Amino acid sequence: MRYYRRTLAIYLLLQLSLSCCIDTDRDLSRMPEEILPKLSGVTSFNWGDSYVTISANQPVSSINASYAPLKYDKHMIVSYTIDDVPTNAYSRAFAVINKHLVDDMPNFHVGLKHTTGTMPEKTLGYTNGCGTEIRFPIGLAIWANIPNKSMNVTDIMGYKTPGTGYPYLVWKDVIPIIDFGGNIYFHDVNERFTNDNTLDGIREGFDLDQARTVERIGRKIKTLVVPNGDKNFYQAALDYNPITIISDQGGSDVIYPKELTTDLHKKYMSREYFDDDQEIDNYFDKIKTNYESDNPYWFQFFNHGASLTFMELLRRINDTYGKDGTDNIWFATIDEVYEYYHFKANYPIQKTIEGNKATFRIEAAPDYKLPEECTYHRDFTLLVTGLDSMNGVTLTFGPNVYGYSYKYRPEDKTLMINLNCNPSLLERAQRYTDIYKDSPSDESKADALYFINQLSPERRTVFLNSIN
Repeated sequence: MRYYRRTLAIYLLLQLSLSCCIDTDRDLSRMPEEILPKLSGVTSFNWGDSYVTISANQPVSSINASYAPLKYDKHMIVSYTIDDVPTNAYSRAFAVINKHLVDDMPNFHVGLKHTTGTMPEKTLGYTNGCGTEIRFPIGLAIWANIPNKSMNVTDIMGYKTPGTGYPYLVWKDVIPIIDFGGNIYFHDVNERFTNDNTLDGIREGFDLDQARTVERIGRKIKTLVVPNGDKNFYQAALDYNPITIISDQGGSDVIYPKELTTDLHKKYMSREYFDDDQEIDNYFDKIKTNYESDNPYWFQFFNHGASLTFMELLRRINDTYGKDGTDNIWFATIDEVYEYYHFKANYPIQKTIEGNKATFRIEAAPDYKLPEECTYHRDFTLLVTGLDSMNGVTLTFGPNVYGYSYKYRPEDKTLMINLNCNPSLLERAQRYTDIYKDSPSDESKADALYFINQLSPERRTVFLNSIN
């Protein structure tokens, strides 16, 4: 009897020790859910109030507007995706890009207290062509509803109390990544839906992932990043309406955006695997070769984690082609590129003339290819021709234009106008202003200013007054 008691005591002690590290004795993913901000799209948007009116002291009949070939009239598109929800997508990539403290603790989650670490020298990004900074966004191929049996976790991203040893992103880690321009994509589904190896099973898994994502953050997913090159996922997505575009290491479509006149619906995009810290020079050379061509293709790359060493690649992109270099790339998520080309192909620019005023509106007709609630990037660049100069020219904007910027280029007599019609921009400016006021720091103030500076001047004032 004493033997069994001693054995039981040793067993219980071992279990207690393990629970302190990863809580394997109970499933903390079953605890009550935290209340998270809802990042849902707008289900009904008044495009009629998204316009720019140009007043001039010259005939306005000759003034015309068209979409820039690439947003911000850049030269090349670059997209970066991190697969399989590693914590370092937040603790390393997001922190380095946005000049947040990079904690020495590798599995740093939202809400944990910082220990020791290093502060990046600068943010990484580019400008909108008119001086406003846009940070590099991250795409996340997520596991929205997958368990980890070895850790006794029924929902990896739903784990409620991630400590320093928990290696996966949870939903509250995803929120800031999305806020700063990122997007989330379908990836693996729960294996119980793939055991029968049927396309209907995979689509059922997509449905469950969609429902879980909406439940937690209010957002729908419309992009598939194929897991492990599994062509069954690609085939399942072709007949699954919520998925609008597909990306895969084995994808067959290489897109040359400057030539593109159609939308990207159901395109099977090709992406490159950049997962070796020792190969950063070669990776950069691939990007460089593409950039230096007259007609670069949409360059997508991905990996399964963001080491500090790998961040050197992002720094080189910033220093060479971003805001600290030529500033001639559009670094965007798959969703953002998809939406811009949907606008170009399906939403004509309507011109109306009244006296000496020409008004340009986006004539939108959302459909299954891009439902309103899945439109997260209502911002676009117009190129206006027919103005000899800006003398006597004034611009006014509709009430649903939350941010704008413009610049006249005398070399080609073109007025470039950026319109930001995202209601979420106002929400994010408010949220990060509130965060700064609750916990003042240089870092939280810089975050608030990042969103405030994207607002129109008349909307900026109230926020600037509240934080200064």
